[in-house]
Amino acid sequence: MAAVGAVVDPVLWPALVLVAEVVAGELARCLGFETPRLVALELAQDLARYEADQEVQDLLRASVGLNLGVDFLPGAFGFEAGCEPDADLSAQVTEHLLTEVLALVPDQ
Repeated sequence: MAAVGAVVDPVLWPALVLVAEVVAGELARCLGFETPRLVALELAQDLARYEADQEVQDLLRASVGLNLGVDFLPGAFGFEAGCEPDADLSAQVTEHLLTEVLALVPDQ
């Protein structure tokens, strides 16, 4: 097993980020937090044609085919927490949840 903070081939980074996001989202869901559900969606090749921003067009063209996305919760953009979150605790929880994914990568 690789130690946390081990050097990982940059080619693997997108896959590790995806795994970390899925794991963190599912853990949050298991803990009772409302999180957007994951959805599989097929992006059509001609979708980029309707986007004005060149950088977004490039991303859409690179993402043709099956993708993993999130189905945003109604009203999520207007969310207001009932209390002020503890920034230090949030940072520690996020760091531990997301960086532990590296422990799953075999030594190279």
